[in-house]
Amino acid sequence: MIGPLDHYRTLGVPASASPDELRDAYRGLARRLHPDRVADPAARRSAADRMAKVNEAWRVLGDPGRRAAYDRAPNHRSPPLRPR
Repeated sequence: MIGPLDHYRTLGVPASASPDELRDAYRGLARRLHPDRVADPAARRSAADRMAKVNEAWRVLGDPGRRAAYDRAPNHRSPPLRPR
């Protein structure tokens, strides 16, 4: 079973990231991963899935109240990734 998403990991920032760092990370990922930038239909679906996760992370972390509630939740982080 997959654990809960770690929105900080999704955006590639530490939990201590400032609001500006969160915004910059989101914008960079949105530019890179947006499905409209992908020509192949199969890759576009994958990009849409990734972009949905990035959007959800931004929806939570970009709002100070939601971010505070997320940070207080006991199980909001997924386990560390295993090296391959």
